Amino acid sequence: MQDLRTTNKLRRRNQILQAAHDLIARKGVGALSMRTLADAAQVSVPTIYALVGGRDDVIAALMAEGVHRFNEGLSGLDARGLFRVTDLIELLTGIVDHERELVRGLLASGVLASMGSGRFLLLQRMRQELERAFGEAVADAELAPGTHPEAAATVMVRLGLGAIVDWVVQMGDPEDLRTDLLRSVSVVIAAFS
Repeated sequence: MQDLRTTNKLRRRNQILQAAHDLIARKGVGALSMRTLADAAQVSVPTIYALVGGRDDVIAALMAEGVHRFNEGLSGLDARGLFRVTDLIELLTGIVDHERELVRGLLASGVLASMGSGRFLLLQRMRQELERAFGEAVADAELAPGTHPEAAATVMVRLGLGAIVDWVVQMGDPEDLRTDLLRSVSVVIAAFS
């Protein structure tokens, strides 16, 4: 059981991250200064540094929350191969839709673009899981034996990042994103079969 001090630190950290999330969603990353964040979270600037870190650490912590939700969602997936790929698309779509305003704010600031798909933590985690699922698809003869799961997963993530950017910019509905991501899976399967 956590002591009161640890519980309070965790509560304040979550308070800071929620305020940062709301600021970025409403005003973009440019509005995220330590002073503005401290005011919004009703804590001092040193408290932010002590509990989360600097501005980049705050952004990284927000992105890590999406990865945490993704990892929690994985526990409910039991499909293999290409069925797992479809389940992963559903999971990713739900998370990105839930965090639409945050993703829009990060995209508008150029943070996600400058990071690329290799450093966008959620897509990096997605690539790992896609690699596993494509490997299962090869093992189960759903894909051609010469298919390279790593390459298929990397291409899928790059196409996925493009679909996410288009969806956020066009303010599409979640079904549009899901459709574009599933279309990307079809392209990858065709290319690697």
